[in-house]
Amino acid sequence: MLGYCHQGWTSADRQYLYINDEFDEATHDVPTRTLVFDISNLEQPTLVNTFSSGSTAVDHNLYVHNGFIFEANYTSGLRIFDATMDQVSPPEVGFFDTHPSDDDATFSGAWSTFPYFPSGNVIISDQSKGLFVVDPGAALQNDNNPSD
Repeated sequence: MLGYCHQGWTSADRQYLYINDEFDEATHDVPTRTLVFDISNLEQPTLVNTFSSGSTAVDHNLYVHNGFIFEANYTSGLRIFDATMDQVSPPEVGFFDTHPSDDDATFSGAWSTFPYFPSGNVIISDQSKGLFVVDPGAALQNDNNPSD
């Protein structure tokens, strides 16, 4: 069941589309989840999986950069998933909680992220706490990504 999907991003090879549903946590009582669609055939996109951080926070905007998925999840902040390991079921490899008091399914907290700076830093815009600049370097280290 879907509630409200307003933003998505493709994998680098454009085979998969990652979408966050803003209303499923509160409306359908499911944990934060990202939907993965196989879009290799644009006339027949297919939902192939969902993945989750396990949080109850509402997910918002996500972006893919260098094989990693950077998600803003309102009350649980930035979540990073490693799609270099598995594009359909990427494991969570890091997070930065901008709203540590709770993970309620509300629309306050981390609005968006931007992972495209040459420095590698990621910014997180939080509606009530301001702008955060984080270094995700440790989260981006893995055996499949020797360039990090």
